[in-house]
Amino acid sequence: MDKRSLGAYLAAKKILEDTEKALEGLHARGTQAEHDVVRGSMQEHPYTMRSYQVEGTFSLSPEGARQERHLEKLLEERKKDTQEKRDELEATVNRMVLMNPHAALIVKYRYMDGLTWEQTAKKLKGGATKESVRKELNRFLKNINNNANNA
Repeated sequence: MDKRSLGAYLAAKKILEDTEKALEGLHARGTQAEHDVVRGSMQEHPYTMRSYQVEGTFSLSPEGARQERHLEKLLEERKKDTQEKRDELEATVNRMVLMNPHAALIVKYRYMDGLTWEQTAKKLKGGATKESVRKELNRFLKNINNNANNA
């Protein structure tokens, strides 16, 4: 466990949000009703200008529908892989709670909630500074890595 893998949690969270938005957009587009107003005149005399309301639903060509299904499949795979990575990182943090609950809180606030070091220190209270919080996490991660290498 290191800061890079902890930072991956925020990236996974953002990728998951973006993927879900993209999937929602794909699903909404297939059922979206289209409305428009066009202006035109009659073909014969008198050439009176009129407005016509045009309505319908959006549909793709067979090739477009195939591409959309392929894109949906790719997005679903990305969503599944990202959820697995996020769940793996959350499980790691849950194990950290048993080893050092204070360090687990630091990880939660800093990496899972995306707070700055200063915001993390304020949230922890107890007179912690951003430097003391950062150093505490560094010591904890170093101990975890040393224990893992010795095991």
